[in-house]
Amino acid sequence: MLLFIMAFTLSFAAHNMPVAVVVHGLNNKPSSMKPFAQTLKDAGIKPYIVTLTGHSDMTNQEKKKMIYVKAQNWLDDVSKVYNQAKSENPDSPIYLLAHSIGGLIGTVLQNESKVAFEKMILVAPALKLKWGSRFLLSIPLDPLNYIPSFTPDDYAANSSLVVGVYNQLSILLKRFNHNIQTQNLHVPTLVLIDKKDELVSGPGLKKLIEDEGLETWKYIEITKSKDAAIQYRHLVHDEKAMGKKGWKSIQKKVKAFLTTVE
Repeated sequence: MLLFIMAFTLSFAAHNMPVAVVVHGLNNKPSSMKPFAQTLKDAGIKPYIVTLTGHSDMTNQEKKKMIYVKAQNWLDDVSKVYNQAKSENPDSPIYLLAHSIGGLIGTVLQNESKVAFEKMILVAPALKLKWGSRFLLSIPLDPLNYIPSFTPDDYAANSSLVVGVYNQLSILLKRFNHNIQTQNLHVPTLVLIDKKDELVSGPGLKKLIEDEGLETWKYIEITKSKDAAIQYRHLVHDEKAMGKKGWKSIQKKVKAFLTTVE
């Protein structure tokens, strides 16, 4: 009888294991999120990594998709994985862990009640951009003109991006900022950002949290340790990018936030 109860308990726990939708940033390889996915696994959370349109292993066909991609394609990509996770784990809480534009996409969906994440971790989310980034979105160039990518080669899906891609980022930003539904965003949310991030505005994120009364959102600044091999501050995906101490700090914060009972 005791063995039966133990087996039932273990089965029930596995059946209700939390799951997380994991979304990469603009022009980042989906595989760049594997260290985050492993961190989730170590915490007993099943990850579902999203591949945004135009970001797969970059066959010629996929590169063409990136040229003509629309913001709605990316929203649909995340919605599809969310619905898959929900269908395969009907009794499990679903979380979001997303970087940069991935955080923007997930937040737009949450804001519009297209998904219902119970917790969100937004890593340098592109909800508020620095002046230089906003300027890039406003360049009056042909949408098919190319702009070199800032992303280091090991993490980049493409060496350059067409202007039209940034136009789609602008569409997502307007869609979020012009229609914020605060009640839909009142879920426990951890915002992580390097205070020297080149693209995303930390002060802008703090002001968003304050202005919208997002009391369930927690803003934390992260720092690369001295042994970080990559000094690009927007990139915080793994030990190589953050340094050993910096990456362990992120892992600790992620695990603690997702495993703490609210």
